Amino acid sequence: MEPSRLPTRNFYLRKLAHFINGILLLIVTNFLLDRFGTQKGLLAGTAILLLVMAGEFLRVETPFLRRLNIVAKKQEYRQFSSLVDAIIINLLMFAVFPLPIAFATMSISAFGDGAAGLFGRTWGKHKTPFNENKSWEGFFAYAMVGSIFASFFIDPPLAVSMAIVAAFVEMNCKYVEDNLIVPPTIAFLAYAVQTFL
Repeated sequence: MEPSRLPTRNFYLRKLAHFINGILLLIVTNFLLDRFGTQKGLLAGTAILLLVMAGEFLRVETPFLRRLNIVAKKQEYRQFSSLVDAIIINLLMFAVFPLPIAFATMSISAFGDGAAGLFGRTWGKHKTPFNENKSWEGFFAYAMVGSIFASFFIDPPLAVSMAIVAAFVEMNCKYVEDNLIVPPTIAFLAYAVQTFL
């Protein structure tokens, strides 16, 4: 994401929405999986995805609802927001990986990314050589906050490793939607470490 292109108020509203969506996704996913099991939980998650997609369709196609673009990135004004990508990739994580890894992945992506944006925008002074829109302060916030939240679901050393890799991948995403690449990368890493070590 390129924070300099968003007005400050919209940027902070987007990051707040990021945290709220993360909390809601964790609560709803946990409830669905606990109540219905994995297969029916994924089916219910798909139904939620379809509802979100219907809302996004209306937001993009209906002039009156375009006012809801307040937290959208400029490139999302005329297309689905990254929330749709996040829901799709999280459904995939829960379909493929063990639940603790899937929950850790979701936590890192939601809370680490939000923290990176807030810290990077507010206190970021040292730009990374990989992406001029990212700072080392944001990188460390991503890794720290992501590690803390992931530690609720997996062992702390693995949580820290996943969060550092996620922060590094995120830092290098200039043009690719990070919600599509970060979760499968860190979930695969965690699964490989748990399986082979």
